[in-house]
Amino acid sequence: MRNNIRRIEKTAEDDFEGWEYEETTYTYPEYVKKQQEDGDNVKLALAELAEIVGG
Repeated sequence: MRNNIRRIEKTAEDDFEGWEYEETTYTYPEYVKKQQEDGDNVKLALAELAEIVGG
């Protein structure tokens, strides 16, 4: 999983060189668990937003 992805410039002329990023490796079960947790966090955030907007 890659985070903090940044574009790297070669020179002041804005030539593209590549990408810099942090990478974390998960086992398949760890990855699935993380995706489920992230999905739960999104559901919670959406429910809180709906409460703010609707109420």
